[in-house]
Amino acid sequence: MKWLLVLCLAAVLLIGCGITSASGVTTTPEQVHAAWVEAMKNNNRDALLSLAAEMDFKTAFVDDNLRSLQDKLRGTTYGKLQSVDVQPPVDDGAGKLGVSVWRFEKRPVCYGTSMAQSDGVWKVTSWGVVVERCKGVK
Repeated sequence: MKWLLVLCLAAVLLIGCGITSASGVTTTPEQVHAAWVEAMKNNNRDALLSLAAEMDFKTAFVDDNLRSLQDKLRGTTYGKLQSVDVQPPVDDGAGKLGVSVWRFEKRPVCYGTSMAQSDGVWKVTSWGVVVERCKGVK
């Protein structure tokens, strides 16, 4: 019985620290950013919809960004994708901005994942190419 109490207490502490939630949902900006990048890379529309903030035209926001990236991943413009580096989010006003560097054969492309907290949950509010954050990236 004592070990059950300790296990429950540990779970509560982990949830409170933002490491995970009872439902397994991503809760920290780092987790949300990494999950968003992974879902974009894997063409996982359902995951993207679950990570996107509630907004007008949420489905169009996800679909438009997903379509644009999938066009790049086909390799016709910048060549084949070599790797993706996910950088830790930084403060961006009241929210966070996570940058990912997508390294294609011909050149890198940097994307910014803007996130905001709503009801204690971090969600993606915008995503797109961030030219300034890519300066100096090779």
